[in-house]
Amino acid sequence: MRQSTISMPSAWGRNAAHRYFAGDGDTLVVLFPGLAYSCDLPLLHYAAQCALEHRHSVLQLEYGFQSARTSFNPGDLNILLYECKHAVDQIRDKYRQLIFISKSLGTLVAGQIGEMQGGTGVRQLFVTPVDDTLPYIESMECTVIYGTGDPLFSRASVQAAEKAGKALLCPVEGADHALALGSVEESLRVLRETCVLYDRFFAG
Repeated sequence: MRQSTISMPSAWGRNAAHRYFAGDGDTLVVLFPGLAYSCDLPLLHYAAQCALEHRHSVLQLEYGFQSARTSFNPGDLNILLYECKHAVDQIRDKYRQLIFISKSLGTLVAGQIGEMQGGTGVRQLFVTPVDDTLPYIESMECTVIYGTGDPLFSRASVQAAEKAGKALLCPVEGADHALALGSVEESLRVLRETCVLYDRFFAG
């Protein structure tokens, strides 16, 4: 496994440093972080580790506003989309299959970029999506892991996703937007169960 950094200029005034782990297979897994949830944090760190165990290449995205240590303005979403797609495009041609794993804000970005790629050309795993991601969950085959206690993915969105019938929905009872519960022990149990779901996703 060869590790490198793809450094690219960003509209936020700082280069975004995307970590790239290049394997020998034909599948690239792209990780889209959350607003304040980087690829170093548990849900995405272990998603990357599981992907590597399955011998996939991994691209861990860093948003320009994260690199610049500044806040994100929703009006800049199109800029974020462009920069993320541009990063993926640097290595896209090396791979037959794309897998997107995304968290929170990243689910909206991954959904839109997946649609740009033609929808069916990308396998999507949405982790704790937001309500605005619902159109992509409704329109494409995907897996969704969410907490039933997460206010950012409402019961109405869950019901709409169930009705559309495209997504494999994996609820975590009582968990919040970080898939955390009331104690460290319970939260670690959820993290372990989430890693099992990752493994099944990659094996599928």
